Amino acid sequence: MLSRWKAPQALTPYAFESLLSSLLSSPSTAASAAVHVHSQLLTNGLLPPSSTSGYFNTKLLQLYADGGDLHSALHLFDVLSHPNIFAWTPIIAFLSRSGDHQRCLSTYSRMRAAGIAPDGYVLPVALRSSGSSLFAAAALHSNAVKFAAAANLHVSNALITAYADSGDVSSAGRVFVTMDGRDLLSWNSMISAFVSIGSTEPALDLLRSMPSVGYEPDIVTWNTILDGYCRVGRCAEAVEIFNQMTEPNVVSYTIMIVGHARSGNHEAALEIFRRMASGGAVPPDQDTLS
Repeated sequence: MLSRWKAPQALTPYAFESLLSSLLSSPSTAASAAVHVHSQLLTNGLLPPSSTSGYFNTKLLQLYADGGDLHSALHLFDVLSHPNIFAWTPIIAFLSRSGDHQRCLSTYSRMRAAGIAPDGYVLPVALRSSGSSLFAAAALHSNAVKFAAAANLHVSNALITAYADSGDVSSAGRVFVTMDGRDLLSWNSMISAFVSIGSTEPALDLLRSMPSVGYEPDIVTWNTILDGYCRVGRCAEAVEIFNQMTEPNVVSYTIMIVGHARSGNHEAALEIFRRMASGGAVPPDQDTLS
């Protein structure tokens, strides 16, 4: 794989910039590419201390972080005298992606202490690590407002999920209704927020209102609603919704089977499985069978 893009010993800064941009857009190649590109940058004197600019250092640490090598990314980060938002973001994103949420939030706090303003890229990443902490979600929301990022679609969607995960569906709802623009994820996130606290009627009302503002529920929307009704034991109503679906998928069937089995209606669970098997269009997977 490396032979397809391997660089000669004398590359111009512009060529390296193009190479790094190309590799950063293909995360699957990042791990194998980072060490080789690092060597080439050192050979060409484009990294500190040979270079006075931190541009290539920052790009390279992004490549290491995307490839899962946090140690090498942090080594390059520590060399930077004044790391900017583009250096902090891949470190924070790696920690969030790897599930080290406490360290992710503490690194975000270090970034803020260094005087770096968050943007629409780093805030959603940090919000995904806020977990069940209402304090963390509210603090990040405050940062979003302070630095004019609250109107960013990705930030707003992440805020809805963060507030819902912390149990504050009211705040999630306030974010939703004050959004200047929404996408399908916004609707699904808010519906999921209602479902998470067992408020199935507001969730269903949102689903019904989607077409009036130009959105059609997708399979995620329908499955979220199904799961909500099944989780509170309202399986008969879940069946009515299920029957409205034109193309239920394996997740839809599994939700229905699990819901009925959980409520003790095993015959109904088996009947849904028979319906699934006889149709042939949606084969059961391991979760369905178990």
